[in-house]
Amino acid sequence: MKQYKSTGRECFYYIARKWKIIGIAALAAGILYGGYTGIKAFRNQDKDTAEIKAHNAAYEEYKSAYDNTVDSYNQTIELLEEELSEYRKDLYDSVLFKMDGNKVHKAQVVLLLSKIGPDGEMVEIPSSVIAQFDKALTDRIDYEKIGKAGGVDEETARYLFKKAQDLENGSFFISVFSENDIVANAMLDEYIRQAGELQAELEAQLGDVLLRQVNRDLYENAREDLMSHINGYENNIKNYQAQIDKVVAERDALQVPEGSKTPVPTNGRIIMSIIKHFIAAFAAVAACIMLLYYICFYMNGRLHSREEMSYYTGSYTVLMKKKKAGALGRFIDGKESRGTSYTADDAVMRLLSGIKASSPDSKKIMFTGSVDGKILDSLKENIEKNSKGILFGIEKNILTDNITLDHVSHYDAVILVEKRDKSTADMLLKQLERFDNYDKPVLGGILVE
Repeated sequence: MKQYKSTGRECFYYIARKWKIIGIAALAAGILYGGYTGIKAFRNQDKDTAEIKAHNAAYEEYKSAYDNTVDSYNQTIELLEEELSEYRKDLYDSVLFKMDGNKVHKAQVVLLLSKIGPDGEMVEIPSSVIAQFDKALTDRIDYEKIGKAGGVDEETARYLFKKAQDLENGSFFISVFSENDIVANAMLDEYIRQAGELQAELEAQLGDVLLRQVNRDLYENAREDLMSHINGYENNIKNYQAQIDKVVAERDALQVPEGSKTPVPTNGRIIMSIIKHFIAAFAAVAACIMLLYYICFYMNGRLHSREEMSYYTGSYTVLMKKKKAGALGRFIDGKESRGTSYTADDAVMRLLSGIKASSPDSKKIMFTGSVDGKILDSLKENIEKNSKGILFGIEKNILTDNITLDHVSHYDAVILVEKRDKSTADMLLKQLERFDNYDKPVLGGILVE
């Protein structure tokens, strides 16, 4: 005979029927584990509190330093971005970008700084002096006066000038752009005048320091020189952006504080921890036991449903309720059986009524099975009550009792009584084979919850 194929529903209710074992084991595990963690936490509360406070203080100090550093970088980035934005706006709004390149003039002069020795000869001027003069030209030239000389504002005058230098030779290349050659020369004259004043200050400090003008020229159609001058400012914008990008990269490279502040253990927190550990242990143990029952369901070979017993016996099987069952047990059994589980009296009555109708020639029936003899004895009163017209006998398991073997020939048919989740399919099949050998049909079955 083919093996009965159990359903997932049967497996589910098999596990559900074990609710008491699962609940007690899980509850015990939860109490033990939750209690253990609670006792441990209360014992170590002072020590843990000190360690956690030290950890939190160190974390807070590091995080504060990190936050301050990040704030500093952000302020620097914000300042640089504001400066770049302002610089870009002033530059693109300046007269440089409004000039007609084909009409631009460039006035240019080379200022040469030199020193006269004691004998009147030209001597090498110290590089520090050249650098000092270069710094003075950069920082102290008054572009407001230069602008007035050319009839423009200070900022425009600053953009129109270009200064390059050869510090080794003490040479300074000064250029000014304008669409009007008179304006260009006027502004260059004012620049040279102020450079002369700066040279005079150096001469007062260091002795004979000369500032000579060489190669003064005025160029028309200085479009290429103007574009080169503009490119220099645009390169400044790129350098500004590169500086911002560098600061951003340094900020992003900072080590972010790992972890977080740990809550200081209080009685309330410890109690919550106990509850969480209780729930975790309860759930884990319940899941493990249910997994074991799941495995057992498919491997223990026992009878788990009246459908399974009916499959093997080929006859009608009734499910008999327990005499005593809790509310939850009754609920589970009711859902599983869908209202088809009966009391002992109803089960015997339904079974015998069906046999009388389907097999009227069977006048003497044996009640037997692989269940405990007490279960069979408990059915005796119910059988007597509902066996009118039928003789019956209660016998022990035919596989283990020789007396039953001797008596089997006295009966016309058999009703098997088995215990759900206890009796095995293998034992049932062996009984069926034995009765088949004696040509005794199995007319029905009772599966006891």
